[in-house]
Amino acid sequence: MADITKKRLDKLDELGYDYLATGHYVLIEKKYDIFIPINKKIGTMKSLIETALIDITDQAYTQKKDSNFYSKETGEIYDVNKTIRDTDLKNGSRIVLI
Repeated sequence: MADITKKRLDKLDELGYDYLATGHYVLIEKKYDIFIPINKKIGTMKSLIETALIDITDQAYTQKKDSNFYSKETGEIYDVNKTIRDTDLKNGSRIVLI
């Protein structure tokens, strides 16, 4: 990670702002950097991100009830009822939506 990016991520964390994560979306074989509000629930963010994916892929992505966010590093499934703050997600995290 570039030094300037690390400094920005550290400053965001220090100020308690949103996290920057890279989302990997298997069904459309794309990845995007996303800002995630730390006070929102995983389920809320999943729904918002899926809606955005539908828009930016011209309907190539379809929303599925059984899709989940996973940690790219650990393979952990994120509980849709937990807030971002209560998970191991931090600045620079990588998540996968399957």
